[in-house]
Amino acid sequence: MAVEVRVPKEITEYREKIIFGLSIRQLLCTLVAIIIAIPSYIFLSKYLGSEITGYVVMILVIPVLAIGFIRPKGLNFEKIAVKAIDHTTSNNKKKYLTITQVELLEEIKNDIEEKQKFFRKRDKNKEEREFKGFEPKEERRKENIKNIKKQIKRAKQDIRRNKKSR
Repeated sequence: MAVEVRVPKEITEYREKIIFGLSIRQLLCTLVAIIIAIPSYIFLSKYLGSEITGYVVMILVIPVLAIGFIRPKGLNFEKIAVKAIDHTTSNNKKKYLTITQVELLEEIKNDIEEKQKFFRKRDKNKEEREFKGFEPKEERRKENIKNIKKQIKRAKQDIRRNKKSR
């Protein structure tokens, strides 16, 4: 007999279930909604009639239930409320900087000039190294490659001779 355990896809989304598959938060919000709904229905049904009272009670209870059950982007109501209050009360003004096409072209021109300076400097350093003998010139590189290919060819011929002599 195998024991099966359900593992949530994202472990941070796990919420412990207490009663009827509800978390503590959902259970408390449901109880508060019931505590608000019953007295308001009893009191308002005397004056408004049962149909209109039902709509009014729903309007009163839905926000309380939403606090317990709805979690947009994994955030609780408290976190969303704090962010909303900070957003509305803060005096952070956004400053927008406009860039004209002329300024943009000047920036691109400066970038190109910097890159050209870098490549000129790099090429100059390479020429100096070649002159001092640290870095072989193109002709010497090609000769070295030919010599290496000849050595590889000779090594292959030696291997073939050794196989034939055995």
